[in-house]
Amino acid sequence: MSPSPSHRLRTTLCTIVLAALSFGVAAQAPYRFTALHGPGGSDGDARDLNGHDAVVGYSHPLDDNMPHATLWRRNMPQDLHQLGLASEAYGANRYLDIVGSIRLPPDQARPALWQDGVATLLPTLGGSIGVASAINNAGQIVGYSQLAGDTEYHATRWVGGVPFDLGTLGGAHSAANAINALGDAVGYAYIPGNQAHAALWAADGTLVDLGTLGGQWSIAAAVNRKRWVAGYSDVPAAYTVHAALWRDGIAIDLGTLGEGRNSYAWGIDHEGTVVGYSHTTAHNHVKDRRAAVWRDGAAIDLNTWLDDATRAAGWVLLEARSINEDGVIAGVAKNAINGKERGFRLTPP
Repeated sequence: MSPSPSHRLRTTLCTIVLAALSFGVAAQAPYRFTALHGPGGSDGDARDLNGHDAVVGYSHPLDDNMPHATLWRRNMPQDLHQLGLASEAYGANRYLDIVGSIRLPPDQARPALWQDGVATLLPTLGGSIGVASAINNAGQIVGYSQLAGDTEYHATRWVGGVPFDLGTLGGAHSAANAINALGDAVGYAYIPGNQAHAALWAADGTLVDLGTLGGQWSIAAAVNRKRWVAGYSDVPAAYTVHAALWRDGIAIDLGTLGEGRNSYAWGIDHEGTVVGYSHTTAHNHVKDRRAAVWRDGAAIDLNTWLDDATRAAGWVLLEARSINEDGVIAGVAKNAINGKERGFRLTPP
């Protein structure tokens, strides 16, 4: 489904306006970097943080390299793994209710909820596999699960532990990746023809196709109270993906860092600051990815916000995954000296 000429014009105008604003971005004072070590000093990845700066994700505390869902609170890791072969945490609310997935034998992910550190498997829509991706302060959980027969998966909302099918845009599959305080969920839904489009499931039950940046597919990853949505979409240039912001019905191309071809947005705060990552060269090598923030129309390498001591210690921010309402950012970093990967928390000055 191609965007209308008027939609393309609005997108182009917004891109021009954002580019113009970028010339006025002021220098940023250094943020405070905290490396989040897993249990025993193991590698890990931070996926989300709540309003009290507690971070969730996963780590690899054992030699078998299987991920364990992990909570970092006051910089101390807590291994949440209790069931199955492996586990990962993807979201947390202010009450430290945590959601994610637990991998059961032989190798099937099941949606999971941790409350007071105790893991509970959530029911699916009748199928074998599912993932809980996000939870809001009202306890509403979203993600996806397979239907009976395991041939299709649909975006799922769990309320009081009961799963509800959020449906699709006419295609076979859908998945919800995030939910805001008002109960609006975002993710992607397939349209007829087997293409995924960024989608918003409003709290009132309305399903909205957010469209693309002129390409064929798109994914929504985060939503704020204003229903501004961050994610990514392919663009008409071949093999190119750009971070996107859907604001008031308009899809805005956020661009990339430097000569990078691809970029991805993972989080958004209440003011519309977007975080994610971008490649910095046209080669799209894994080693070329850098954590990025899009603010006032500019794509900024988050590594430029680190102090000299942190950079000298070898830390490179690879991906920013989440930003809370206080501007604290969580993601994954790598130490160029020893090769260790850690979750990180970046706190404003």
